[in-house]
Order: sequence, then C-alpha cells, then structure tokens
Amino acid sequence: MINYTIANGLADDDVNAISIDAQGIKWFGTMSGLSRYDGTKWTTYTKSDGLTDDHIWSIAIDSQGNKWIGTASGVSEFDGTHWTTYLSGKWVTAVAIDAQGNKWFGLRGSRVIGVSKFDGTNWTNYNTTNGLACDSVSSIVIDAQGNKWFGTDNGVSEFDGTQWTTYLNVIVITHIAIDAQGYLWFATMGSRLDGTNGGVYK
Repeated sequence: MINYTIANGLADDDVNAISIDAQGIKWFGTMSGLSRYDGTKWTTYTKSDGLTDDHIWSIAIDSQGNKWIGTASGVSEFDGTHWTTYLSGKWVTAVAIDAQGNKWFGLRGSRVIGVSKFDGTNWTNYNTTNGLACDSVSSIVIDAQGNKWFGTDNGVSEFDGTQWTTYLNVIVITHIAIDAQGYLWFATMGSRLDGTNGGVYK
C-alpha cells in the first residue's frame, strides 16, 4: 500500500472525494483544493485558479470529461481550461450525473434547498415540499433503471422521475453504494429515534 500526502504533492491530507476520468487520471477533492494526479505529476487547483471554494466535498465527471466539483460554496465545472460556477454560496455535498447528462446536486447546511437538477439550461429544485425526506442531503446514486436515491439526515428517498418513496426514515444516511447485483447499501450514523440501531443496511 502506498500513502500519498502533502509531501508527495496532494493539496491536503484531509480528502473528501475521489474520481477517476476516462484517461485514468485521478482527481482528489481536499479541504485545500482540487488535486490531479496522472501517475507521475501532481497538479493542484484552488480559488486562485477559478475554483469557487477550496473546501471540496464531491466530484463527478460527465461524458465530455468535464469535472463537476461540489464545494462548501457552490459547484465548479472545469473543462480542463475554463471554470464555471453554479449554486454560488451553497454547500454541495453530493454530485451525480444520469444517463441523459442531467446533473444532480445534493445540498446541506444553512439555506439548503435539498436537491437541484441541472439539465444544462434549466434548474429544478426538490425538497420536502416535493417529496424528499429531508432537505439536508449527503449522498446520491443512480441505479440501472435510472432511479435516483438520495441519502438524507432523515432517511433515503427514491425518485423515479414521478414518484418519491422514503425508506429508513428517522435515520441519518451518510453514504449509498450499489453493488454488481444491483443491491443498494446504506451507511448510517447513530441510532434511529425508534430504538433501531444504525450501521449498514442492504
């Protein structure tokens, strides 16, 4: 096992997100900027380069290779040369891209709006008034059928494009993953208010 740190070129030893592009280049979201590693050279991008905030929480890469970086103060899109900022001032903890190229952003913290969908032109916001379990979102995954799964501070919300269904309500969901068989795995924090333990659910 190899350990990469600031001494090697990583922007910060506190790393919140990792994504790997089609060329095999690794992108690391840290608390001090975005680090790119091509297997030999490290490059770090910060606010001085165009990143909206150095505190990074999530990264997703679209089919064109653009990086979508969720930060403590909005989303930065990076095409390799230019930076574009969206959702300025929002704490974006999760980013996912569906088969149609729509970007889905999960938000938390103050002034949260739950989930924002961006189709490249228009924005659509979802929150508890639409059917989302909680406006504080920590994780997003998209299954093989295109259903979106949102991990929140009050359970898991599934959205099929029309209907919302909530599972594991009254429990904090920290992360969601889907295995090769299509099973969903939910990481939780703490205990449910009804006395059921936290842990991992499948």
